[in-house]
Amino acid sequence: LCFAIAGCALAVRLSDARRDARFCAILGGGLAALASLVLLGHLSKLDFGIDWPSLHAWLRTENASPGRMSAVTATAFLLGGAALLLAPRAHRPMAITAVRLLTLGVGAVGLLGLVGYFVSAHLLFPEYWFTGVAVHTASGLLVFGVGLQLHWKRFGWGQAPLFARD
Repeated sequence: LCFAIAGCALAVRLSDARRDARFCAILGGGLAALASLVLLGHLSKLDFGIDWPSLHAWLRTENASPGRMSAVTATAFLLGGAALLLAPRAHRPMAITAVRLLTLGVGAVGLLGLVGYFVSAHLLFPEYWFTGVAVHTASGLLVFGVGLQLHWKRFGWGQAPLFARD
């Protein structure tokens, strides 16, 4: 569901720039709210009814809440939702930097999840934080990070080079 929301926010372009920014902000806010709810469920050990455990009943794992996305994945979606929410309103250098750092965070979670999977980091580091990110989710988060970076091009500040020459 989070990938579908993120994909709609990045793919849909409306004719009016203000409606486009509002639509993107609504979807970004929904993405951030959903990810926050999952993180709250992880922190409080409560079930908010969004996990769909019956779909994952066949999978025999030690996971206390089957069907719930990992805390790292929820954190990446929270970062991505915040970037979508903030990007249309970023006019000051601090806000622009925040959007770029949030986007970098989404891509970094995807990249570290993939690297951890390919080198079997959980064998070397049992407490590796990115172990809970599935390989297909890590790939999707990496694509989401690239999509967010391409999404910047819609705005004036996103068309300027990241590192300007003197």
